[in-house]
Amino acid sequence: MNSDLSIESQKYIDSICDHYDRKELTNEKFKKLLHGNLYDLRKCNDSVSRYYLNRIAALSVTHNLQSSNYLVNKLNDLSLRYGDTLNYARSLRLKGSILLSKGEKLEALKFHEKSLKIFEFINSEIDLVRNYTNIGLDLYYSDDYTGAEYFLIKALKKLKNRDYNLRFKIITNLILTYNGSSQPNKAIKLIKNEISQFKHERNSIDWIILKSELAYAYEEKNDFLKCYKTLVDIKSCSSFNKLNIIQRAEVNRRFLRVLRKFNNGVSYEKEYEEMEKQFDSEFEVGMKSSLLVDYIYHLHELNKNDKLLLKAKETYKISIESNYIFNSLNSLILLSKVDSKNASIYFQKYDSINDLLFNSKRATFSKILLDTNNLEKAKLKAERDRQLIIIWILIILLISIVIFIFYYKRLSNLRSEINKKN
Repeated sequence: MNSDLSIESQKYIDSICDHYDRKELTNEKFKKLLHGNLYDLRKCNDSVSRYYLNRIAALSVTHNLQSSNYLVNKLNDLSLRYGDTLNYARSLRLKGSILLSKGEKLEALKFHEKSLKIFEFINSEIDLVRNYTNIGLDLYYSDDYTGAEYFLIKALKKLKNRDYNLRFKIITNLILTYNGSSQPNKAIKLIKNEISQFKHERNSIDWIILKSELAYAYEEKNDFLKCYKTLVDIKSCSSFNKLNIIQRAEVNRRFLRVLRKFNNGVSYEKEYEEMEKQFDSEFEVGMKSSLLVDYIYHLHELNKNDKLLLKAKETYKISIESNYIFNSLNSLILLSKVDSKNASIYFQKYDSINDLLFNSKRATFSKILLDTNNLEKAKLKAERDRQLIIIWILIILLISIVIFIFYYKRLSNLRSEINKKN
């Protein structure tokens, strides 16, 4: 394998994917730039191929499914052409991811199952485990926590070697699934077991990540004292500043929420204002939106309606533009409380957004229900056809036996007559 080519290919992939992510490339230009590199991919080592596929997977859940679909289909064709079984199986999984992001769950799972069968057939343990993990993550981001839990546990059971990084990824995503599905007791048990079993160092990033999820689980249980102690422990850790801005902000946001529980009526406006100034990137808009929701609720606790009105409008604008629906709904609730003159307008906006959200979920559910009904109908038809075939076989067999007996008797009679004559 040419390692220089692999490094150059990875840099090239990073460059054009980053430009595309920042919307600096049109879809056609993006396809053209990547098209030639797809053919070079077969010359690269396996880690670069996997890296490339992961980049495409990331793009598939951001803003342009059409381009991602084109790329995955291209990889699918190339891997078949050059007999690259691993990349063929991975491309099937990515097809499933794209379908899942469109809400086509049943179709997505068909592709996922095909990819898993291939990995099991070629006996590639790490790839099989990664596939289970990625399917689990796809389902987690689709709010299917039951499915996510099933596939992540499968991944954990299938991982027989001691790949620490892969194991930690599975564990942390399983914890996220438990916290996301309001199962804090399961999350706490898993975190404590992980910390004690693997003896994560107190100053390691992994330890902080686990502790941060532990604090979230305690908050879900309304055990604010344990949540507070856990967050204090994290903030006093020497590696806390090594976390990225989003990770630090999440800890600080949760810390302020807990402080508000303990110190009702005390103002933390200065802390919220300082945190708000940190977010200036488009990739941090989600955290800013969530932070502002906390901030406007705090202003409501302090009865600072004038400031709340301004901040709630800002929160609504950011949340709508960045598609953080639940944050926009929260801001509308508070706007209706403090701006009674325009309350009816806020209620109308709230209803329209809520209806849109409900209809979107209902449409997805209806499609799944329709697909399920079609699948059930197909199964029933196949069963009926099978029964019909069995009945016809039995009838033909019975007729054949009757004919055989008839001719056998006739032959016997003929033999008897011949014998008598002789």
